[in-house]
Amino acid sequence: MQRELQETKDRTNLELCQLTKSNELLAQRNKELLSQLASSTRLDPMLCGTKQRHINFQDTFRLDYYNPDNASSSPIVDTKNAEKSRQRPSHKSSPLSTTTYETSRGGEESSGPGSMLNTSTYHSDVGAIVRKWKVEFHGEKGSSVDEFIQRVDECRRLARLSDEDLLNSITELLTGQARLWCRQERSQWKKWEDFCIAARRCYGIDRRYQQKLELEAQRRTQGRTEPVNHYVYCLLTIIGKLAEPWTLQRKLDLLHNNMLPSLQKQVPRYKARSINEFVELARDAENLHSAEKLYQPPIPSNLSMMPETAWDEPEAREKPSSAKLASLSEPIDDIAKTIEKLLDQKLQGLTTAITAAASAAGNRTNNKKRTMSPKNKTNADRAKSTREPASDKNKDREAGPQAQVACWGCSWPGYIRPRCPDCSGNAKKEE
Repeated sequence: MQRELQETKDRTNLELCQLTKSNELLAQRNKELLSQLASSTRLDPMLCGTKQRHINFQDTFRLDYYNPDNASSSPIVDTKNAEKSRQRPSHKSSPLSTTTYETSRGGEESSGPGSMLNTSTYHSDVGAIVRKWKVEFHGEKGSSVDEFIQRVDECRRLARLSDEDLLNSITELLTGQARLWCRQERSQWKKWEDFCIAARRCYGIDRRYQQKLELEAQRRTQGRTEPVNHYVYCLLTIIGKLAEPWTLQRKLDLLHNNMLPSLQKQVPRYKARSINEFVELARDAENLHSAEKLYQPPIPSNLSMMPETAWDEPEAREKPSSAKLASLSEPIDDIAKTIEKLLDQKLQGLTTAITAAASAAGNRTNNKKRTMSPKNKTNADRAKSTREPASDKNKDREAGPQAQVACWGCSWPGYIRPRCPDCSGNAKKEE
């Protein structure tokens, strides 16, 4: 209601501005006629012969201001050489005031009530009207020419602009490259439809975009928490952007196939013969599905104020048996087994990783041992060749503190020769 009142108020203000401008134009036209009348009193002596005519330049003229509320009021010129009549514009056909003048010149009578010798059309500022729409199109990537045309059509119907007015003010709605393109092509457009065709040809979607858009429509399914109305009209909006229109049956098939499976079971495809019927059936199923989620069981008899009116479900009446308790324990056992299995897998993985790391460390040590310098290799060979003991007379004696070595002089196990009890004196002598 407020929107209708606002539209009526805006329309009234627009008509008032237009009538005011019409009054100003009419007053200006009257001044021009007066100046023409004053200049026409200068008679040519050759046309009038030798007889001179007396001219009174003090003639006065009475001008009536144009009153839009009174259709019969018109400016009156107190002279016989000029007459003026005016036809009141019709404000029902267009919101823009169009004032038409009929002027009879030279004292000639018009051929009929509908004849017009001089016609002038005046319009209000259309640019100011379209700028209030705040609709722009720049023609760059990401802008939709179809959305722009649709929005302009909606605003145009409210303002009741003609094709000529809309084309003359189209540059106020374009920016950037789109405005440059419009200035070059403007002379070829006679109707608004001509602009729409040219704009779609230059900035419209191509074949590859059409294919992607159709694929997106095929994959647009209803969300788990998405209302049916939102899903239906969003999908129809995508389909409406396609260059080739779809049939009604194809739209209904896609709407039904992409709907939630829980709603598909309750909405038979053959019952929907139009979009409205489909939406109505889908909403009924959606409401039923929501009611099912909100269902609450009846109050049991032990909580009711009137136990004789309560209802106990058969499952609630039965006492839990050992079989039911066993069935309840089975899921717990399954969960425990699953956790144990996961822990074993983790432990096995850690063991494998540790073994691999140890093997890698051993390989690095062996590689270091294998890469021995020539000098160390010579010393090792010499040590191997001189490790044979000189005598084995003490090899059966009790081993000394170093069990892994033996004296190379007498083979006493557990002693090196400098500390061997039997050979240490000989070693001192040798030194």
